[in-house]
Amino acid sequence: MAVNTSAMIGVSVSSTETQSGGSAGEEVTVTSSEATAVNVAIGQADEGESSDLQVTLGGEGTAVGEDTYAEGVIAISASGDGGATVASGWASFIAIGQSSDDGGAYAVADSFAIADGADILVTTAHESSLVVESGDVTLWEEASSTTILAVALPDASVDEADPEATAGEDAGVAAPVPLIDEGGAGDGSYEDEFDGNLAFLAVDAVVIGDDSHVGVDAAVLTVEDQLSTVTAVVVTEIG
Repeated sequence: MAVNTSAMIGVSVSSTETQSGGSAGEEVTVTSSEATAVNVAIGQADEGESSDLQVTLGGEGTAVGEDTYAEGVIAISASGDGGATVASGWASFIAIGQSSDDGGAYAVADSFAIADGADILVTTAHESSLVVESGDVTLWEEASSTTILAVALPDASVDEADPEATAGEDAGVAAPVPLIDEGGAGDGSYEDEFDGNLAFLAVDAVVIGDDSHVGVDAAVLTVEDQLSTVTAVVVTEIG
């Protein structure tokens, strides 16, 4: 009889601060949050279990505003030589929206990792958010990243430890590109670090072994003075 064991640890912190100051003496509101989760799953199975392993990494970063920035990075590698099959990787997405009029700004970022056929699965997920409002100016930053380590053991030892286990769809390891340093936010003043609408995506996926597959589905889009968005999903499979 299969026995599955799993454990999860999560920590979250949020804060809101309002100050007056800066060159115009405007009121500045700074809202930030951060959350981290770690999940470990292990299961024991019967002999004859397949060591096929499929891992999916993906995410999205979308920013709305006059000046926007979106970035996605996914890296994954997997290998198998007839023994254990191992896959590891990470996904990081960042979105930053900034507006200097009443239109406001908005940003959202998330990432995820899913393993199918994993006998041992370890994931970490981290997300952070920062919103600064000063007069008609709004700056919104979001970052999300996920890491994964998945192992499929040959013939015995472990059953699928939650084959559809997902590391939060709101994840993160990389911090957002800092447009506001701590001093600037505290003083109620900050300087623009970029202009325009930018979007970037980088993917590095390598699978080594028999019966292997890599698939990438991605989209990158910018709209002048309005939007930056990037989405990507990478699927690797090895048997």
